[in-house]
Amino acid sequence: MRFKVEPKAFMLFIFYCFILLYFCAIAVLNFISFSQNGTFYGLLPFKAFTFEYIGYTIGLFIAVLVLIFTSVSSYIFDKEKGFGFGIHLSEKSSDGYSKWASEKD
Repeated sequence: MRFKVEPKAFMLFIFYCFILLYFCAIAVLNFISFSQNGTFYGLLPFKAFTFEYIGYTIGLFIAVLVLIFTSVSSYIFDKEKGFGFGIHLSEKSSDGYSKWASEKD
């Protein structure tokens, strides 16, 4: 399965991945702190990247990313026929409108 994606959309995807990683990090820290101490940890995510919490942080990040990717991939990516897996950065061939018929039809 190969995907064709616009460079602008790919850069936005990377940007939102960093934001998602931040939210996953503070979610892990706040959940663990609230379950152990009864108080929230806060908004600083640095402790989530220590050896003690990195597994939870990356696991939650991958789970949420897969969930988001499977639910919205048809809006962002165009699937190409071919063998293997990859992402091809190029312009989309359509202008966003569906093609019902051509002049030949």
